[in-house]
Amino acid sequence: MLKTDAGRECAETLDLANPAAARYFTEAIVAIIKGFALDFYKLDYNVGTGEGGQTVRDGYAEAEIWRHTEVVYRAYDRIRAECPEVCLENCAGGGGRNDLGMLARFHYACESDWSVMPYSIRALNALSLFIPPESLVYYHNHIQHAHQVADLDTHLRVTLFAVPIYVGFGAQGADRTTTYFAKVRRYIGLHKGFCRPVLTGHPVVYHHTPDIGLFSPADWCVLEYACPDRSRGYAGVFKLRNGADEYRLRPRGVEVGVDYQVTLDNTGQTFRISGRELALTGLPIALDSALTSELVLYERLKEAGRI
Repeated sequence: MLKTDAGRECAETLDLANPAAARYFTEAIVAIIKGFALDFYKLDYNVGTGEGGQTVRDGYAEAEIWRHTEVVYRAYDRIRAECPEVCLENCAGGGGRNDLGMLARFHYACESDWSVMPYSIRALNALSLFIPPESLVYYHNHIQHAHQVADLDTHLRVTLFAVPIYVGFGAQGADRTTTYFAKVRRYIGLHKGFCRPVLTGHPVVYHHTPDIGLFSPADWCVLEYACPDRSRGYAGVFKLRNGADEYRLRPRGVEVGVDYQVTLDNTGQTFRISGRELALTGLPIALDSALTSELVLYERLKEAGRI
């Protein structure tokens, strides 16, 4: 087992550079999946091993993490080959193992450890730069105090930009007739009815604020998903700090020669507007305070002729 890192205590984990440990690890996973006839397999084991151990091979000190990682990859290559119907979710580290090797072998990549505003939407904004949003899993209510940080609409709107898993809705005996539960049901319905068809259609992702990361000073985080045929899309405008002026959203997923029906979710107002005006003039979004948001939904009008 890997136990030490520069003389410091580390969490214990299997040293897969050891051939016996590698065989045990691989066969254990195969036995679990085949023995229980799993449809879904979730990887979620988090330990810190630092740089790992070293072993002298052929006169050179070799880092164990190199062979360790190769064994992990080979194990899941075997699973994909022998159990092609099993859905694999990578959740280790709350998204900390979303390297290209793991992404190539798993169907879903999780974002959970940063699921509290403003980091939740900033993390999805960054991850969707290189991971398709339909492959991103977002754990809603994973952080105990997340619902106390932002307003309820903003807290729930983050779920629209990934595949959401609701960790919990409150105590078992909670009153299910409150505004909180009504809004939760509304956003689940919105995801299934309007957003999910966009997500499942391999959406085009437009990053209006691509370089803000998790911690860089930023006034806004603005993310837009659209159907490739420009028939439908939605954008979230998230205000990150006070003092920012209004944001002018110019949706990029529209066709300039047709008309769209647009809904501003904060007020529920719906109106008709040309794609040209949306793309060139845009929509002014004014929000009163930090950690609030606006959701803009647009859909091409079926009777709209081309200009």
